[in-house]
Amino acid sequence: MPPLALCGDNAAMIGAQGYYEYLAGNTGDMTLNAYATKSIIGETL
Repeated sequence: MPPLALCGDNAAMIGAQGYYEYLAGNTGDMTLNAYATKSIIGETL
C-alpha cells in the first residue's frame, strides 16, 4: 500500500479525466459496472 501522501494525486487525475469525458459526452448507462476483470493472484506487488 503506498503512503497516503501519494494517493491523492491519482484521485485528482481520475476526477479530472471523468470531468473531460463528461464534457465530451462520454457517459455510461445503467449497464455499466465497476467489477474488476483482472486477477491479481500470483502477481508481485
